[in-house]
Amino acid sequence: MVTPSQHTQASVKVPNVRVLVQMLQAIKCTGKQYCTVLMGPEGLSVRWEIDSKTLQSSIFLRPEMFSEYQCSGGVRVFGLQFNHLMDTLQVFASSGHELVLKYPNANMQLECQMNEGGEGSVVNMYAQLDSQEMPIPKDLSDYWQDPSSYFLIPGSLLKETIEDLEWTAIGSNNSTVEVLMQRQPRRLSFTAQAAGSLQCRLTFQ
Repeated sequence: MVTPSQHTQASVKVPNVRVLVQMLQAIKCTGKQYCTVLMGPEGLSVRWEIDSKTLQSSIFLRPEMFSEYQCSGGVRVFGLQFNHLMDTLQVFASSGHELVLKYPNANMQLECQMNEGGEGSVVNMYAQLDSQEMPIPKDLSDYWQDPSSYFLIPGSLLKETIEDLEWTAIGSNNSTVEVLMQRQPRRLSFTAQAAGSLQCRLTFQ
C-alpha cells in the first residue's frame, strides 16, 4: 500500500452534505473511536468495526455520487475520529452549499472547504481534521472459519425487525437476541429475551 505522503492530493465535491450525514449516521460508532476512510479511483468508503471484530459498518460512495471526483493513483487510507467527522459535517450541512473535501494536505489532514459566495469569492467555511495512520479493515468473512453461513435481506426489513425486538429490553440490562437460520424451508428467525420475549420469523421463497 502506498503511504498518503506519496500520493497527490485527492479532491471531491459533495453536492448535498445533509445526505452524506444521513448515510454516515447508519454507522453506529460510539465514543471517541476511529473510522477508516478509503479514497481511491473506484470511490470513497468509510468503515468502522468494534475491537472484538464482531461488528463492522461501512458505506461506499461511487464517483458518480459527487459533483466532482479527482482521485487518481492508488487508494488513500487514513483514520478519522468519527464523532469529530460527524460534528464537522453537520456544521457544513446547515449551510446547504457544496462541500469540497481534500486529502492529504501538508500536515496529513482532511481539509473541508465551503464557498457560500459563489464562484470567485473567498472560502467562507474551512476546517481541518487530524488523521491517523490506519490499516485497511479486513472483511468480516476473513475472520470466519468454514463452514460459515450468511443471509442477505433488505435493510429496511432488518431495521423493522430489530425495532420490534427492542421492546423486550425495556427495563433490562441483560437482553439477548438469538438468530436461527433454517435451510428447508428457508426461514430466518430472531428471538429476543429479557423483560419479555418475542420471536420474529422471516420466510423466503
